[in-house]
Amino acid sequence: MLNHVYTLLMNRDGDDPPATLYPGEDAVEPTYRAPELPAGLLQVRAHLFGATPDRHMLAYRCRQYLGLVAGGELAGHLTAFDPRLAHTLDDELFDQAAFRPAVTRLAGPAGAALTVLGRPDAPDASGLMYHLFRVEGVDSNTLRVARLVTPISNALFDFAVEDGLSGLVPLDPSGYSFRVNSADPDQRYLVEVVNRPTRELSAVVAALASAGEPALVALFGVGRAEPLQTFRNLWFSRREPPVRLAAAVLALAWQTEARRA
Repeated sequence: MLNHVYTLLMNRDGDDPPATLYPGEDAVEPTYRAPELPAGLLQVRAHLFGATPDRHMLAYRCRQYLGLVAGGELAGHLTAFDPRLAHTLDDELFDQAAFRPAVTRLAGPAGAALTVLGRPDAPDASGLMYHLFRVEGVDSNTLRVARLVTPISNALFDFAVEDGLSGLVPLDPSGYSFRVNSADPDQRYLVEVVNRPTRELSAVVAALASAGEPALVALFGVGRAEPLQTFRNLWFSRREPPVRLAAAVLALAWQTEARRA
């Protein structure tokens, strides 16, 4: 199966292609069907990817984690299931332009503009990196802000343009807000935001370490079967966060593979 370990970590049906370019996205096997995972492994995934990760978060973190594995002593396990790798471990995740809010004016007078302000909220706990909003005028005193991706929302905001700018209107839960410079009821915009994860990989390891015995047993098992025993030994005997995280990521892949129909 192409990019076998990556596909297992993403754990999304292979016939669900991305609708846009996701930072870190790689090819997955089209015939792959995501197996159901037990509660302990779901808890592990929540620490690795967030509570309800979107595809942006899965792709971003998978590329990080597999880059970590590829650069360490467990690199050989990346091709244990299938030698075909299509990963391009380049600087794609560091492209600052991919993480700047993008505004597209869809309708309204030529001079109408929407300006995004503020700082991004960290997406690590929720797993929601991607935010897409439609902002449109209802009348000269009301704006509608519709969030077009999960969790979908639709809210009305009163506003007034004074000295060429409106007050701040929130783009929840992205952390950003915006102002408009026009009261024209025909104005309409799309606002796209991708918030980069901020949690250091050492913090991910610390969170996994505090997950509790049931989650770690689900991850590493209790028997002597290889390579899970090797992964377990490295997790419990080594102090270096990169080694421990690589062991945990590979153990999750092996446990996911074991549950495929």
